[in-house]
Amino acid sequence: MRREAIEALEEMGNVDDIVQILIALEKDKKIKEQVRYKAAVSLSKLGCTENAVQILLALAQDEKVDAKVRRDAAEELSNLGRTDDAIQILLAMAKDEKVHERERCFAAVALGNLGYIDDAVQILLAMAKDEKVHEMERCFAAVALGNLGYIDDAVQILLALAQDEKVHEWVRRDAAVSLSKLGRTDDVVQILLALAKDKKVDERDRFDAAVSLSKLGHTDDAVQILLALAKDKKVDAKVRRDAAVSLSKLGRTDDAVHILLALAKDKIINAWGRYVAAKELSKLGRANDAIQILLALAQDEKVHEWERCIAAVALGNLGYIDDAVQILLALALDEKVDKYVRRDAAFAVGRLGKKSPQVAEALLKLSSDANANVRDAAYCALKEVLGVG
Repeated sequence: MRREAIEALEEMGNVDDIVQILIALEKDKKIKEQVRYKAAVSLSKLGCTENAVQILLALAQDEKVDAKVRRDAAEELSNLGRTDDAIQILLAMAKDEKVHERERCFAAVALGNLGYIDDAVQILLAMAKDEKVHEMERCFAAVALGNLGYIDDAVQILLALAQDEKVHEWVRRDAAVSLSKLGRTDDVVQILLALAKDKKVDERDRFDAAVSLSKLGHTDDAVQILLALAKDKKVDAKVRRDAAVSLSKLGRTDDAVHILLALAKDKIINAWGRYVAAKELSKLGRANDAIQILLALAQDEKVHEWERCIAAVALGNLGYIDDAVQILLALALDEKVDKYVRRDAAFAVGRLGKKSPQVAEALLKLSSDANANVRDAAYCALKEVLGVG
């Protein structure tokens, strides 16, 4: 709210009054650091550079201030011509082990952008090689090195991370993807293949590795891994579904349909998972299969009422309006059903636009329901059904 007030003040005409308000705002130490930073930026826009510089210096040099705010303040100082101050602050932040590792990386990158490449590289290289630093931040530091033109150092560190089985799988994958951007495709393919085929690796990371392989043109390898994941009943249903969808994008539509059908019909899988699989089937041209699955879900009283409502709406969108409206009205009229599900069910009836005396009668009854949410939705739906503006 205070930030919005500052932006509104900038639109006002009396600059002197605005400046006094902004200075008073900044001096209030109870105000959040980000708001004080915004006030300083606003002052600089109004031509009060010296006031802005003093505020930014105070923020950037205060170790108790959030590291991102300090870095932003330092970069703004450089924009206002105080480059030496900015460099000194950023250098101190980048070397300070009490500062979060990611912010130290950002500070080093900012140094590089200000022309202090040697200092930036030295800090990033030290962080990227330090095994006490979190592997994710080491990967980030290595990528930053590559962006500063130190490709060989970046490649060496990223390769070490990507090939290290003790490193978390998704960090290894991210390191491999970064290597591909640096032109080391052959190395990347071998690393991704190893990750994707390793059953000790988390199945989601194996899936991501397979997708990355497909993007690098290794479609056959990707297809084999995706097929293995999608067909394995021990693999999480969402990963299996995503693998099937990816297979369809790689031209293996028949395989995808077969897997999605199996998922959508498997009652061991939760209703939401079966619903999403049915939706994917409809996208692949298997509307009839999708309709049968959605109808079964929407009619099943053991399925959660919210999921029944969503399945019924999807059914209506696929052209099965009569069945959909019947299920939705039953949900809306049932006072044991959650009031928000009843509201949405009534509203959906109007959206599906089935015009009949029975539908109008049911909505008329709902428009005098004890719950205001249900009444309002039924009233809107009734107007749709009757064609009243």
